[in-house]
Amino acid sequence: MNYISLPYEILLLKDKKKLGLTVEETIRQWINIKKGKINYVIKAQNEFKTGEVIEVLKLFNDKLKVPTDDIIDDKFIKEVEFLIKNEILFYDILNSVIKPTSIIEWEAIKELLKDYNVK
Repeated sequence: MNYISLPYEILLLKDKKKLGLTVEETIRQWINIKKGKINYVIKAQNEFKTGEVIEVLKLFNDKLKVPTDDIIDDKFIKEVEFLIKNEILFYDILNSVIKPTSIIEWEAIKELLKDYNVK
């Protein structure tokens, strides 16, 4: 799978390679950092129950993009807004989809869902 979705990530990979890290090590670090950030944001928020936010993230367990109709009609619209404000998800208005902010973010979401025993 191609993990690079943002142009600056290529430059970061080159810099990390100069420091002796492999591409795989660098990507694993990025995923772990993003996973930690997402977990922190979920646990630090007081507005929603953790389970409700996880329910939204479950939509991305096997899909990179979720049509807005699938979420807007859902009871979790506030949680989606929360995840967008915290730059975990992105609302692509042109294509009417919601998706993680990057492929690395998507991989981190999937890893986090494993920690929460979500299939």
